[in-house]
Amino acid sequence: MPLPIRNCDQELCKRTSTTELAVAVRSSATAEDLPEASFAGQQESYLNIRGIDALIEACHLCTTSPYTDRAIAYREEKGFANQPISLSLGTCFHRSGNVLLSGNSN
Repeated sequence: MPLPIRNCDQELCKRTSTTELAVAVRSSATAEDLPEASFAGQQESYLNIRGIDALIEACHLCTTSPYTDRAIAYREEKGFANQPISLSLGTCFHRSGNVLLSGNSN
């Protein structure tokens, strides 16, 4: 997985004429919004990630986040623990915006 991430990071830096960008790394699962359960928020997001090593680590953590204690406990609580569930996880990263410029001054 690191080589495709590295290639994407290099391309993003090239397109923005910089050597290092602050990026957000977010994950999403296919079964996030069901009538009986909302899995949104069970996967991790990482903000203001800088540097290729930190980016690769954040992508790894997003990819493994459906297996955290919190995510497993939520599936158990909602009755999905012993049911076969197809989790297709995609991790993406994109350029971070400046929070102060976006209107949030906290």
